[in-house]
This record gives sequence, C-alpha cells and structure tokens, in this order.
Amino acid sequence: MGGEDYGEGAGYIPAKNITFDKDTGLGNWSDGEIFKAVTMGIDKNGEPLAPMMPYLFLANLDENDIKSIIAYIRTLPPIKNNVKQHDLNFPVNLIFRTLPAAPEFKKLPDSNDTISSGKYYSPSCMFCHSPMEKGDFIKGKLFSEGVEFPNPKGGIIRSSNLTPDNETGIGNLTKEQFIGKFRNYSKPDYQNIEVKGEYNTIMPWTFLCQMNDEDLGSIYEFLRTQKQVVNKVENFLQKINN
Repeated sequence: MGGEDYGEGAGYIPAKNITFDKDTGLGNWSDGEIFKAVTMGIDKNGEPLAPMMPYLFLANLDENDIKSIIAYIRTLPPIKNNVKQHDLNFPVNLIFRTLPAAPEFKKLPDSNDTISSGKYYSPSCMFCHSPMEKGDFIKGKLFSEGVEFPNPKGGIIRSSNLTPDNETGIGNLTKEQFIGKFRNYSKPDYQNIEVKGEYNTIMPWTFLCQMNDEDLGSIYEFLRTQKQVVNKVENFLQKINN
C-alpha cells in the first residue's frame, strides 16, 4: 500500500499505493497505463517516475512477465492509503525527465542457462544492494554497497554486500547455504516474527522464499560472477541526534 520514502537525498520519493483502491491507488488506472509506468517510467498523467522504481530494468524483462505482474496485483484487496506526491530536488527533477524510454523486452532465458537466468532475476537484488548517483548505478560497486534506508524507529538500515568477497560478501556461502537462507522463511515460525529491538530487515524474505531452488540457485551463480568488492557493511546504524 506504499508510503516508504526512497528519496535518499534526491528529494521525497515515496512508494505509491499500488492496490486498486479507486481514490488513493490504481483503481482508476488501465492495464495499459500500468504497463507504461512499469516499463517506461511514465505515470498516467505523463509525468516521469523516479528510477527508484526500477523501470529501467523492468523494461528488459519478458513482456509476458510484466503482464503477469499486473494480473497478480489486480487480485490484491484494495487498501485506502493516500500517499503524497513526490517532491524532487534540483537538478534531479530534470535528470529524471531524461530517463524514460521505450522498453526493450527480452525473452525469459532458458532455465538450463544458469548465469543468464540469474542475471534476468538479479535487478531486484541490484536495486537495494547497489548505490546510485544521479539516477544511475555506480560502476564498480554493483551489489557491494550497503544502501541506506531510514528506520521508522530511528537509525539506518543498510543492505549487505552480495559480491563474492570471502571476508565481507557471500564468497564463503555455498549454493545450498544461500538457498537455505530463503527457505528458512518458508517455515511457519519465520512468517510472523515479533520485533522486540530497534531494528528489522527490509529484505522481503517471505516473498522471495516462494521462488524455486533453481531460480534462487541461478541468482547465486550470477552473483558469483561479479567483481569481488571488499566492503564490510554495518547493517544497523543507530542515528545520533546532535
């Protein structure tokens, strides 16, 4: 139902309500308008969307996958949640207007091509685990940087280093261990965990655990091909008020 701010210094960029509530969500959007937003980064009024919504990568998926996503979110119950319009800082507001472009769809890779399959699914990892500058990912730091997300209870949550560095990344994880991290959240005990401390993870474990072992394994194999970056990430940082 949206509301989280992903501005990261570029301004106020909230996640929008994508349930089909008619007043505050997508209830008055056509499938074509949603398709255009997801693949071109343009809303129903012709305004550009911030690339924190990763349309630059969604534009390279299989066209049928995009249609399946739209069909799925139409099955979700509508939730009324009025999220404010984004407010972009200068010059980011001008830069973002240059990004929308026609999609270049690709076919879903053959499941036997493990690396290509992992690359196909990896943008969802790249979005949270790679730093951006002026709307583009920083070369040489893909999958390595602890992107910062504000914690509603105070402080900062940082994403982990996913490069195959042995000390600070996933270099010492076997494929079985990598898949097992997701599979744990398939268990009932992991579905509703009471958070008693100051911090929680924003990693969508309970959604990603529904992927099959082959797809999760392909992501692991693709990440193993990435440049090793030494970057020890402190996942939880308490904000100090001066």
